Amino acid sequence: MHELYYQATPDEFVQLKYNVKHMNKPNNKGVASVMGRDKDWVRCMREKLREADSEAWR
Repeated sequence: MHELYYQATPDEFVQLKYNVKHMNKPNNKGVASVMGRDKDWVRCMREKLREADSEAWR
């Protein structure tokens, strides 16, 4: 199995951050449904957001 390469626009990252922060118990499937994206895309983008946040704290 190979890793898929997903991309997001800056606006999609903003929308993803907002949805994760404001949804009640935001799971990947729920966020994907709201955004009209695949749950694997959401999982990948949330990982990228976590990496970016951890880099910002260094």
